[in-house]
Amino acid sequence: TTQLTVLPLPLVYLGQDTSICEGTSINLSAGSGFSEYTWNNGTHDSEIAVNEAGFYWVEVTGSNGCASSDSLLIDQLYPNPKNFLPLDTSVCGLFSTTITVLGFNSYNWSNSDIDSSILINSAGNYILEVTDENGCIGIDSIIYKTECEKSVLMPNAFSPNGDGLNDELRPALLEELTDYELTIFNRWGKLIFYSKDPDLGWDGRDNNISSPVEEYVWIIRYKNNSGEEKLDKGSVALLR
Repeated sequence: TTQLTVLPLPLVYLGQDTSICEGTSINLSAGSGFSEYTWNNGTHDSEIAVNEAGFYWVEVTGSNGCASSDSLLIDQLYPNPKNFLPLDTSVCGLFSTTITVLGFNSYNWSNSDIDSSILINSAGNYILEVTDENGCIGIDSIIYKTECEKSVLMPNAFSPNGDGLNDELRPALLEELTDYELTIFNRWGKLIFYSKDPDLGWDGRDNNISSPVEEYVWIIRYKNNSGEEKLDKGSVALLR
């Protein structure tokens, strides 16, 4: 009689069929302890990194010379989220707006907020990373810029008569300014008013004496939101 010895087959398991996100990869491992590995892509390592959909198999050979194989299907590449923020925006003046992004499982803003909404009240680059229901990650950004043809608006007349309407001359600021200076002169070039406080206006007085009805020249120096040094000037009529 002939005696046969049945040698055990090596056990190899690549895992369940799966899907991956575009631009990412997963490692397929055939395990350790085998004498030989042969993948369908021709490599002979114990594990490979794959980043494309397709059918993958490996054959392993044990120390007893017996071979076994397993396979795995990556059935699709999920697209990463894209273009989920509005286009870059330019605004003039002080502003406040809320951006809301819906439909994702998690949110991570560049300012560390993790809500689906963010309050924007200053210029800058805002970046959002989201994760969708498939675990795929997308990154998008929006730039808010302040661009004003003018940074200050000054009325062409005011009436300091104590009626509570237009009693002070002061500019309307369209954006945040620094190094602000307002000077006002009469028609003879005499300095009538000077202030570095944009909230402080001229009440139409010179040394607590009401100034006459006439035209006055104003000059405003400042740095705008971009740090540029600016000088605006014009004339204003004092009315009674």
